[in-house]
Amino acid sequence: MTKHKPDTNARAGSLAPPGLEPPSGSLGFVPLLEEETAAFVDPGIKEQLQMSDKRDADIVIIGSGPAGYVGAIRAAQLGANTVIVEKNSVGGTCLNVGCIPTKVLLACVAALDTVERSADFGVNVDKFDLDIAKMMSRKETIVKRLVGGVESLLKKNNVRLVRGTARLADAHTVIVDAPDVAETIRADKIIICTGSVPAPLPVPGFEFGGDVWTSTEALAFEAVPKSMLIVGAGVIGLEAGYTFARLGAEVVVVEMMSQVLPAADTETANELAKALGKAGIRFMLNSTVTNAEDTGTGKKVTIRTQDGETTSE
Repeated sequence: MTKHKPDTNARAGSLAPPGLEPPSGSLGFVPLLEEETAAFVDPGIKEQLQMSDKRDADIVIIGSGPAGYVGAIRAAQLGANTVIVEKNSVGGTCLNVGCIPTKVLLACVAALDTVERSADFGVNVDKFDLDIAKMMSRKETIVKRLVGGVESLLKKNNVRLVRGTARLADAHTVIVDAPDVAETIRADKIIICTGSVPAPLPVPGFEFGGDVWTSTEALAFEAVPKSMLIVGAGVIGLEAGYTFARLGAEVVVVEMMSQVLPAADTETANELAKALGKAGIRFMLNSTVTNAEDTGTGKKVTIRTQDGETTSE
């Protein structure tokens, strides 16, 4: 595979502060070696220079989320021959099953709030219906458009996108397993930006699947459930709780700490809890879930509170 070699002299000059441009015939601020001094090159540096032509890329980045694709684009802009590997859609959790689709659904809820309060503005709406399929379609359209935008940025900046699952063979070799063929990529540096996945609760009855959702399933539903229990009053839990509460579900949020958003300022968190309470969310603070049983129509969850145990269905 032919390696792209950037014009390092031009790059060094373009990055230098005004008035400090490197002199002609130099690499950055390091004078080029004359033939008679080449024998004095440090053996380690000489080995790196010899190995550089045997590599397919300067940098391989595994994962194309906000860390991966931004890092890849910046590396390419600075002259690195960059490859990014992605097994799913470009954009990572944030763009595909996180921040962006969440905000799209919150915008749908905002539209619902406007309709419900339209009489306050002199606009009387006699009847309206929720079209969940249309909400999902709008969400997918926006996500697809933004994914395409990120792919275009990668292409524009000459970042090669490789589809497949990456695994490390050694410190400089990435093997990408794709459905049709495996590709081996040799690189000087490898950056791992694989993000995270939902952590399962070590509680009986909370195994993922069926009536137990992660944040991913909470963004791709066909109907609004009658009731929902959310474990954790962090940002993700509160956004999901607010969305479903405003869409008509009975929402209970269980939090083991003494306030919602445990990492936030207490006064701010308490004001937010009041607002979310008015939106229909019921909070159980200083509480933990201990068990969940199938009921045929959902789950019966046992919750340990400061006053003892209670259940919620």
